[in-house]
Amino acid sequence: MAFSITSGSNKHPTVFKFHDINIYDNKDAFPRSFLVNKFQIVREGKAFEFLAKNPNFDLRHEVILEEPLPDLWATQLKTSDPNDSNTKILSLSANKVIINTDSNSSSLLVLTDAYYSGWHAFVDGKETHIYRGDGLVRTVLIPAGNHTIEFSYMPKSFVIGLSVSLTTAGFLFALFVYSKRKKTMIESTT
Repeated sequence: MAFSITSGSNKHPTVFKFHDINIYDNKDAFPRSFLVNKFQIVREGKAFEFLAKNPNFDLRHEVILEEPLPDLWATQLKTSDPNDSNTKILSLSANKVIINTDSNSSSLLVLTDAYYSGWHAFVDGKETHIYRGDGLVRTVLIPAGNHTIEFSYMPKSFVIGLSVSLTTAGFLFALFVYSKRKKTMIESTT
């Protein structure tokens, strides 16, 4: 059953209509990835509370972080200007996102995908910390210049499970070889 949620207003133009199904062009939607240089630090778990108290907070040009940035980065960001910057998503799948950034100043890359443990970020192949931005999205520090950022999903539970499975398989193989050898030795002595 097809359905739509509408506000009843004509704020967004209709780009497609079929019977009672309307598709609107929302120019206010955030891009999937973008760069900012302004940030606000709040205590962990307080981003939504901060937004509720500050309804005019500009989420397009500033990000809320729940942990402090290193001092050097914080200073660089305060003097940077991401206006001459851009991001381009090169690859997108369920477990991996690859983004190219180009900026003449240090900035924060905001990827509007959900922040979740198990994600790892790499800037030009070197692992970097992922910050929780705006209480729910992934944010990483990006130096000036052209860079490739890769987000990949590899939870610790998967790594632990794989390690246990490989260790068990190795043990069972060694046990199999040992039992074959022992059986061969018994048969050769009889």
